[in-house]
Amino acid sequence: MSRWLDALRGAPRASEPGAGEAGPAGAETAAIDRDAIVQALIGHLRAVWRSANRADVDAAIDPAVDLYESGYLDSLNASQFLLAAEKQFGVPLPDWLLGGGANSLHMVADHIERERSRARA
Repeated sequence: MSRWLDALRGAPRASEPGAGEAGPAGAETAAIDRDAIVQALIGHLRAVWRSANRADVDAAIDPAVDLYESGYLDSLNASQFLLAAEKQFGVPLPDWLLGGGANSLHMVADHIERERSRARA
């Protein structure tokens, strides 16, 4: 897990220099649409899954599926997933977010879009 955290610490926050560079999904983090956010979240989910399970997710990840019910996340790796997304997008993603209804990648992406819009306003 320390390699994963070391790699994560190297990613620029949206408010730091270099934040407009391409992120994991190849999209610019300064101006990014919902689909690009979802693709970046899928990348983070795959990284967390590999870290926890020592294997990659074999199938395509449905961004509308419940992350807990599908088995992609549990209480231990949900924080890692949210930390990675928070680091990339520069918005707060508290642990209660996934349990509070934003339990799919689409819902997390919607939350990120709202928070980024609020920060720009």
